[in-house]
Amino acid sequence: MAHLGEPDFGVGLLSKSKYGYSAKHNCLTLSLLRSTKAPDGNADMDDHVIEYAIYPHDGPLYASRIVQHAINFNHPLLLHSTPQDRTTPRHKPTNNPARLINKISLRVSSEEVVVQAIKKGEDGKGLVVRLYEPYGKTVFNVFLSHDLLRQAFSINAVERESSKTILSTSGNEVGPLTFRPFEIKTIYLELDSTEDITNGSSCKKSKTRCMSQFPNL
Repeated sequence: MAHLGEPDFGVGLLSKSKYGYSAKHNCLTLSLLRSTKAPDGNADMDDHVIEYAIYPHDGPLYASRIVQHAINFNHPLLLHSTPQDRTTPRHKPTNNPARLINKISLRVSSEEVVVQAIKKGEDGKGLVVRLYEPYGKTVFNVFLSHDLLRQAFSINAVERESSKTILSTSGNEVGPLTFRPFEIKTIYLELDSTEDITNGSSCKKSKTRCMSQFPNL
């Protein structure tokens, strides 16, 4: 994604899998294909499917939510059915997305931070959530919640046990958290469940589906 703008308006150029952006004066460009002729004279000589989008907006950059739009453009939401019991076929197509959305266990209160990654902890127990502030502004009072939350810690990017700092929690919520401009936070969630949280199995106590990917939060 590339962006060009002023304090009260701008335009974004979004693409899937292309990263050759350039900007000169008031012009944004995207290199769609660069085929060399050496050492392979037939490099990239075929049909190509290229997806890109132009996103103009009013108001300041942070209000445009352009980073979230770029993530959604690159990672469209995929829906799968949730088995109600072990006899139900897994990944059966569904036409009822509302039923699936209700199964999501992880929530973030603010649209001004982005969930970059969710994974199982290196210790095989907790859930690691990485979030960041993309617009260069301070964001206050961010809450992270999970239905099975027991305890939460701030942790460094490589999940060193010695780096754990306990965070304030209330019920199933973590926070309030404050993000400095462009700050990245890694949060370790200790959950009230002992089952594998990334293989799609049902959570033991709530019997709801644990999700392993949240690209669109």
